[in-house]
Amino acid sequence: MNKQLQEFINDDKNSIKQEFIISKEVMPNGYYHVYVKSDDLQQCLFEFYFNPKTWSKKDAPPKHTGGKKPYVMLMIEKLSDIVGENSDIAIASAIRLISNIQWNTGLLCDKKKKPMTFEMLREFFKCSKGNMSKRINAMEHYKILNKTKEGYVVSPDFIKKGGTNP
Repeated sequence: MNKQLQEFINDDKNSIKQEFIISKEVMPNGYYHVYVKSDDLQQCLFEFYFNPKTWSKKDAPPKHTGGKKPYVMLMIEKLSDIVGENSDIAIASAIRLISNIQWNTGLLCDKKKKPMTFEMLREFFKCSKGNMSKRINAMEHYKILNKTKEGYVVSPDFIKKGGTNP
């Protein structure tokens, strides 16, 4: 066995320059068994199991913003084009809902990530049914808010949070 390799195994050295074989086997459960061997040695120097399904979740929203404060993009030009009856109510209501817009989808959710219902929106705005209906109708009229089977969705043409697709 190589003297440097022996010193590395015995914890006498933290690093060595050596040729190694890195091998990967796919296990029946889909996990990878990765191990490192040396030509000089028959036993594994290092091995671990790895689940490739947990490696990258591209569709999942980020769990944090990398230390930066969360942000949204307001499409000022589009919002300023909204002129008419109840336009101020629609714009102000949409801006108040910014903290409840789900990352990437635009879905309005509560703090527990559940889609907001009409009653939840009433509690959020602390208003009557009539006033809430007026707000929702104004936002729907100007296409700021859309009602889908998942819940209320804010249009990315006016407000974007994350990589919301138009």
